[in-house]
Amino acid sequence: MDTDEPKSEYRLPIFVSSAVRGLIDLRAELRTHFRMLGYAPILSSDDGFHAMGNAEHEPWERCLPVLANCYVVVVILDGRYGKPVRWPHFVDVIGSGEMSPVEAEYRFAHRCGKTILVFVRNNCDVHYSSYQKLLEEAGSHEADPGRPAKLAALESSFSRTLPDGIELPALQLLHRIHSDRPQPWITVFDESPRLKEQVQRQLVSELVRHFRDIENRQQVLAALLQPALEYLGEEDRNKLLGGDTNTEFLRIVRERTEKSRQLSKEVEGMATELETTRKEAAASKEEVTKSKRTIGRKEEELEGKKKELARLRSAQRDTLVGGGSEPMGWTLRAGEQIPGYHSPLGLSGLSGLGSVGFSTLGGVESPGVCESCQRMGRVTSCILCGKRLCEVCKNTLMVRSVIHVGQCAHP
Repeated sequence: MDTDEPKSEYRLPIFVSSAVRGLIDLRAELRTHFRMLGYAPILSSDDGFHAMGNAEHEPWERCLPVLANCYVVVVILDGRYGKPVRWPHFVDVIGSGEMSPVEAEYRFAHRCGKTILVFVRNNCDVHYSSYQKLLEEAGSHEADPGRPAKLAALESSFSRTLPDGIELPALQLLHRIHSDRPQPWITVFDESPRLKEQVQRQLVSELVRHFRDIENRQQVLAALLQPALEYLGEEDRNKLLGGDTNTEFLRIVRERTEKSRQLSKEVEGMATELETTRKEAAASKEEVTKSKRTIGRKEEELEGKKKELARLRSAQRDTLVGGGSEPMGWTLRAGEQIPGYHSPLGLSGLSGLGSVGFSTLGGVESPGVCESCQRMGRVTSCILCGKRLCEVCKNTLMVRSVIHVGQCAHP
């Protein structure tokens, strides 16, 4: 026994039922997991298991009396059925015919009213959905004389399509489990960590329900006995309760009831904490999803802005270049007037300057003060506003005039 296992006066026995082939590692993980949680796992594959029980029983039959002493039975189905054998000493409980240990253990547990938790691997559940459609095709009327032959033919054809690891009898057993009433608790799992988490959660729920039932029965019994005990005299009450021996027994019962009540509260607290953790994990997952959606939306908006900017630059370039033929779509030549422009200097044209393209500066250079930077030097008049500018300001403002088409860029 591991030294880090929790100490307990009593370990709740849990019977684990599954096909051994292909599940050896999973069964070993569950055994260790249950022991760490303080339970007593029982597996038919454990050493010395078949040496227990009645010697008159077949070795594989000895699992059923052991199962009868367990409160919870965990059944794992992954698509494999197991080897069918006969159960001659338990025909009156599970029925006649050959069946695998997994099916016999399930039938026995269901007949005895045990708490059964069934876990189905997802690949097995997928093929079970196909098997359900096959049953619908065969018809739902059990009394139909032609249904057994039709169903057998369909199952024979269907079994040939199943992959390795998925056996038709396992799907038939799963159908029986779904059809039984009361129906056991059934869930689908993919990997062992998820299975262990689901088993632990269901065991906690079953323990809470179990302790509540015990507490309710104790309260009902106390309520029924209390009036009768008060009506009797002390001598008769002692006779009924059995004197000192029964008084000690009642003391033990009260102590265990209180301990059971405390444990029930602890279990409820664990269940609440587990549910809170699950909700927090779901909320975190939802936040991540929302963040991804927001990022995706922002990326789409950014791409849209980039495309809009590219179209604007392209349109601006087309406007400036004029389709690639003339700058700004027009060219001033010697003696021509700028369309819609009246010179503030009274000039009617730009004779003798030749083609000026997009430049808004012209005229004859002469000494003076630049009206932009206020420096002395050779200046030239703007043909749009008439301001006199030096060479540096003229070149800078010329570029700005190109960007603002047809507008003077002077400050």
